[in-house]
Amino acid sequence: MTPRRAAIVVLCWNRWELTRRCLETLKAHTDLVEAEVIAVDNGSTDETAARLREMPWVRVITNATNLGYVRGNNAGIAAAP
Repeated sequence: MTPRRAAIVVLCWNRWELTRRCLETLKAHTDLVEAEVIAVDNGSTDETAARLREMPWVRVITNATNLGYVRGNNAGIAAAP
């Protein structure tokens, strides 16, 4: 039986600087060989969407509007392998 990869879901809504710091810290201090980072852009209106596309090691899920904390995270969980 093949083990499942772990998924790390990061919910984002505006505040790019905080999201950037979170993702850079994950990359620097986490072994991502067996993990996938999924960023859920929860309808951001700042530079978040454009900046996330510049990170090829992050899979981005984009919600057209802010679905709130629970539904935003559920979108990331549903996309997990």
